[in-house]
Amino acid sequence: MKAKNIIKVVESNFGWFHDKEELLSVGNLAYCEAKRDFDPEKNVNFSTYAYICILGKIKNYLRKEYERYDNEISIENLYYLEDKNSKIYYDLYNKIDLLPNNLQKIIKLRLSDYTFQEISDKLEENLSTIYKRYQKSINILKGLLDD
Repeated sequence: MKAKNIIKVVESNFGWFHDKEELLSVGNLAYCEAKRDFDPEKNVNFSTYAYICILGKIKNYLRKEYERYDNEISIENLYYLEDKNSKIYYDLYNKIDLLPNNLQKIIKLRLSDYTFQEISDKLEENLSTIYKRYQKSINILKGLLDD
């Protein structure tokens, strides 16, 4: 198995993931481990063994990445994600459209770099109301993401 084959594994199975370079790195590490741990006496082709090792290592990496975000999910995490093309950003942003309009406005303004005070001024509502609606939005979004 060569580097171009690792790229094929990543592209064909994980093309949706935003950071392919990271996955290629994980895949290369898995390839090295497969090469080190391969036992030719087990009657398995190395390429089959390596493919399974690479796929498994990448899946574990993605599971850990997703759990890391899933366990700490909040709009603040979404707000600070550098890559706006990530699956987590995409999933959460699509859920925002399911919120009532008054809550959508607050969340979308927050994601557009508005402070709570600026949102309050723009929507002409008091700051505590904005913050309460924001918290309500977060709780709704968490529930939607659990589905």
